[in-house]
Formats: sequence, C-alpha cells, structure tokens
Amino acid sequence: MVGPMTGASNTSGTVPNNSGIFAVNNNLDNLYQQTAGEHGTMEQMAQDTGGKAFENANDLKAAIEKAIEAGSTYYTVAYTPTNHDWNGSYRKIKVKVDRPGVTLAYRRGYYADDLVEGKHQKKEQQGKPDLAPYSAIDAAMERGAPDPTEIIFSVNVRPSTADVEPALATGNQVSGKVSGPFRRYTVHFMVKPNQVACPATPEGELRCSLELRTFVYDIDGTLINRQGNGVTFNLQAARLAELSGRYFGYVQQISVPVKGEYFLRIGVRDGSNDRVGALELPVAAVVGLKPLEAPETAPAAAAAPK
Repeated sequence: MVGPMTGASNTSGTVPNNSGIFAVNNNLDNLYQQTAGEHGTMEQMAQDTGGKAFENANDLKAAIEKAIEAGSTYYTVAYTPTNHDWNGSYRKIKVKVDRPGVTLAYRRGYYADDLVEGKHQKKEQQGKPDLAPYSAIDAAMERGAPDPTEIIFSVNVRPSTADVEPALATGNQVSGKVSGPFRRYTVHFMVKPNQVACPATPEGELRCSLELRTFVYDIDGTLINRQGNGVTFNLQAARLAELSGRYFGYVQQISVPVKGEYFLRIGVRDGSNDRVGALELPVAAVVGLKPLEAPETAPAAAAAPK
C-alpha cells in the first residue's frame, strides 16, 4: 500500500513540482487516516454481523480458504424476543459459553421493527401505493436467501413416478415459458406440533394454521414453477397433547423440467404468528432416489395430523 503520489495510478510517474516535503507528508497522513477509517468500518461491520475483516493482504486465496473453513462448521441458535414493543430501537444480543479461551462470532443485535404491521417504515416509503407490505414467507422463499429457522421442520422429497410427464402436476403455477417433459416430485412436509402456535377458538378448540410452499428455480435464480397450499384444522387440547413426538403431515406435488439444472426452495409459515422456516436443495440430490410406487396426493383444503 503506497501513497497516491507514488502509486501506479499516478500515470505521470512524477511527483508534482509544488508538492514539497510537507505536501508529501500531508498526503501520507491523509492516506493513513482514510485507511484507518475504512479498516475501522470493516472491523465494526464484521464484529456486528459475526464476520471477519481481512486487511493489508494480497493473499486472496488464503482469505477465501479461511472464510470457507470458518463457515463450514457452526451452531444455529434461534429465539423469539419476549419484548413485543416493536418501537424500532436497536436491541443487543449477547451469547456466552462456559468454555474459556473461545472467541464467538455472531450477530450482535437487531432493530425491533414490526415486520408484520410495518409501523416503522422509513418516512420516504410511507404513503406510496406501490410499496408492497413485507412478507416473511415471501422473503424466505427467495433463491439463495438465508434459511430461517423460526419453524424447524422435516421434508422428504422423492420422484413420484419413474416416468416423465408431458404436463405439470395439478395445482402447479408456472412462471413464464416452461416446456416439458417434466419429472414430478412428491414433497412430504413433517412439522412437529410444538413448532406450531394453535390459539384457542371461542368454542374451546385449538385452531392450527399452516402455509406450505415449494418453489422451483433454475440455475440463474429465476422462479419457474410453484405450489402453495394453506392448511387450517381444529384440535381438542387433549388431542394436541397426545401428538407429542408425532407430526403434522402434508404432501405436495411439484413438476420440474427434465432438462436443465434446478433447485427446490421449500418453506413453512405459521399462519397465527407469521413465523417461518425454509430450506433449499438441488434437484440433482433427489432425482436419483427410488420413485414412490403410489404417490400421495395433497387434499384440496386441509390436512389431518398424522
């Protein structure tokens, strides 16, 4: 790292005649102050987001290797704030471990914005008719987005049949021009009851509501096909207690073109509190699995707990 006067970007190759030793010193002082400020910003951003800043090194290969190694092993910890005063203020997060000599890298805080109601949107955004309201499930279903873990669920994806099909599965919503043939996949959702908030109804029952989505993206991140279903059912409190250790099950059918490279983005939303969970997997990881002999079909309106 050199000063601008003597750097390669100075195409004249000379130091200005009127510079003098004092001008050179001022130039270097400005460089050091600017660099220190940039590095300080990088360090602060890395500290706040659980990352690491690499400075004063041209060894990009080693930096990338360290970043990949650090990101290959991690713990996922999630929680729901008990303070529901969504006033937009910054709230700090502190994680401690009982093991000496350990350095933790994690996100240090968040802004208490009401993402459902959007009460603390920026003033310049308020009143615009074209500003779509925030949707947690829409954000979770974006290709390559971080996988939210507010709802932990399992999913089993298998080819529905050994044969390819000329048409899309029933209920699929294609985006743009997509041509067959298609291979149909069965997506079996499994959500444990303790992951779902089931508020009580005036009749004394518990009402559970889930939204389940399966999206198909191509290699460029373009959404080409989707399937979404809403599920609502009532349970007696005693029945819900009996389901401990079991799960709510639901099945979707999604068609994927045979030719090309595609990815599945699969998500679940709790309709009572807008909590979401999502995951992503390449179709290539499941295309070789044994097809189901008799694929299940999803009911049109509701699914009973299994």
